[in-house]
Amino acid sequence: MVDAVQRPFLPVPRVATVDETIDHLMTSGCSFVRFGDGEMTLIKGQSINFQRYSPELQERLKQVLSSDVPGLDIGIAGAFGDLSKLADFARRFLQAEMGRNRRLWLRLLNLNRQYYEAGVTRLYIGRLDVQWARERFERLKSLWAERPVLVIEGQGTRFGIGNDLLAGATQVRRIVCPARHAYDRYPEILATAREARGDSLVLVALGPAAKPLTYDLHLEGARVLDVGHLDVEYEWLLREAKTKIPIPGKYVNEARDGHEYGEIDSPEYQSQIVANLS
Repeated sequence: MVDAVQRPFLPVPRVATVDETIDHLMTSGCSFVRFGDGEMTLIKGQSINFQRYSPELQERLKQVLSSDVPGLDIGIAGAFGDLSKLADFARRFLQAEMGRNRRLWLRLLNLNRQYYEAGVTRLYIGRLDVQWARERFERLKSLWAERPVLVIEGQGTRFGIGNDLLAGATQVRRIVCPARHAYDRYPEILATAREARGDSLVLVALGPAAKPLTYDLHLEGARVLDVGHLDVEYEWLLREAKTKIPIPGKYVNEARDGHEYGEIDSPEYQSQIVANLS
């Protein structure tokens, strides 16, 4: 309700649609970093359940979001625009987020800049259009088809394990990081990534720590994609889930009982780990 009152009187940043964002990622060769409600909470000086607040992280998040680095694209929620194609619960969530933080977003954003849709990694839950989501997942897979990939992920994320999300990559290597409070180990994670990345496309699924990591590795010449929830959304699509359900063998922060991921018997997964910092 608060956002409905203030919205008509405030400027709106330029945010590409999901399809425009995918098109851009496929043709530009740019790195991509996403910001959402969790990052806003940390910027406001509060912790979230899987990353404790620190002044250093707060400043890094503001630095990355406000940056204007060539070849580094920034994704923000399309909540500034039309929400009519979202399910009711997803629309209500984004409206509440805008009610809390719209003015903060606008203070940090450059209204002359083109932003991209952070929801490109959230293609299924909240939309519930299986065919629409399936087609866009297939397009995203082409980003790493016939390429070596380095996945930097939290413990239990197991990005692409148990599904075909990374099937087109020529090689998959992994750096496994803490599932919670990963930024507390940031210097070690960054040093390990520098040593391991080579000429690989770097995919990062590491919560708020992914933002400075994407930024720092991009500045050193890597192409880095902050893929966040992409694997979990793909798992939900494959199951045609109607809600955010746990996925056996994977850490799913947003699902009830999703933190109990356990061990898996996967020689493929074990063979891909080049460093375990968890």
